[in-house]
Amino acid sequence: MNIWYILITLSSLVGLLVAKYMRHKLAIFVAGAVPWLGLLGSLLYTEYFVPYQGGGASMWPVA
Repeated sequence: MNIWYILITLSSLVGLLVAKYMRHKLAIFVAGAVPWLGLLGSLLYTEYFVPYQGGGASMWPVA
């Protein structure tokens, strides 16, 4: 559960910083897309590239 707090906090912080420092009409969309895509990338990385920690083989990449 702690990993979710880290991911949500970091994505919120990145969105806040992008919205604050980017002065353009697209800033609101970029501020929403950058953290979301970062969170998606980290989740896909942990699902596909980090070895399974539960013991045994994971069939998730095969499915």
